[in-house]
Amino acid sequence: MSGTFSSALVIGAEVWNREGKKIAKIEDLLVDIESGHVIYAIVSFNEFNNEVGADDRYYPVPFEAIKKDSDSDRIKPAVSKERLQNAPNFEKNNWRGEYDEKLAQQVYSYYGYQTPSR
Repeated sequence: MSGTFSSALVIGAEVWNREGKKIAKIEDLLVDIESGHVIYAIVSFNEFNNEVGADDRYYPVPFEAIKKDSDSDRIKPAVSKERLQNAPNFEKNNWRGEYDEKLAQQVYSYYGYQTPSR
């Protein structure tokens, strides 16, 4: 996403695919307090996914893999819904809001980005 904006505009925002369909929702952001950078967005498929078990999973997505469409102001992933759904994830009740080095490495590797240094 380019520019500056309030986290309140991102947390709770719906994520749309290229075909204009809501596919997910941003539930939270993990921020590195020292650098001020967003490590990843925590995404859920909740009501947008009919698959059993999808409601109890969170999917961390590098912030670089999330784009804001300049024409519609919609948030769109830089990858397909299928790629998102097959990404590293964890049970919602395991989300502690803390950095996990192993998870970050898995997530960044999966999406093809370099894990941020800490």
